Amino acid sequence: MTAEGDNRVLMQKVVKDIIADMQKEKHPMPKMTMCPKREIPKKTRISDLETLTNLIYYREVAEIKNITSLMKKLIME
Repeated sequence: MTAEGDNRVLMQKVVKDIIADMQKEKHPMPKMTMCPKREIPKKTRISDLETLTNLIYYREVAEIKNITSLMKKLIME
């Protein structure tokens, strides 16, 4: 958090660093051990550590794809 209590600047820096590292192939995409669409809904315990880890990895992959597609769209405009 910045001195003014604003996290936006820090979040922009984190996203910029992740995208730059991905272009340099320094940020590997996380490897999931189960499919979040097929296997996780069948789990009886969603609070299992492996399941939660896979959900976090899935969210990271989804957010990276969303931000890169948004950036491509904005660059093309």
